[in-house]
Amino acid sequence: MAAIHTVIGVGALIFLGVDFTEDFATTTIDCKDAGLPGESTPLTCKITGTVKSGVRWLRPDNGSQLLVVFCNKGNDDCNPLLPGYSVLIDSSTGHHTLTIGSFNKSTDAGIWTCQDGPVGVGQISCEKKVAKPGSAATISYKMSATIAAIMTTVSMAVTVFTASITRDRKRGNLKNSRIR
Repeated sequence: MAAIHTVIGVGALIFLGVDFTEDFATTTIDCKDAGLPGESTPLTCKITGTVKSGVRWLRPDNGSQLLVVFCNKGNDDCNPLLPGYSVLIDSSTGHHTLTIGSFNKSTDAGIWTCQDGPVGVGQISCEKKVAKPGSAATISYKMSATIAAIMTTVSMAVTVFTASITRDRKRGNLKNSRIR
């Protein structure tokens, strides 16, 4: 890696020979599927090595980036700096999962960064895109919502059925304790 040169004072060039990425943990970020406006959407970041400075999550912000979550050097606690963002840490795998609570195409679509330290090492950035109507992400979300509704309905029906059998058994309305 190239060393960084620093200029101090007028016309004075000092070569520090410091590699600001040396010894920082390597990160690999994945923006996952495109975000569906108004819906929750994840990004993941694999942390390899020892975190030296603290993991930073930065979101797009009109051409620049804005720090939204900072995780401590111990890599066991993350603090959202803006509402609507949360991070779960799986310490056994080194994975961080950032969840955008309600995807907003004007603030959340674009280049996201996950890095240890001020510069970062590895694949530190990815692009979170907006799901288009009728796309796989949109269809997948609608299917999951439909499946969840069906499962809830079936679960409620089973609960009511079980409760009615239990009630009838207690009243002695069922001759056998087993249903055939």
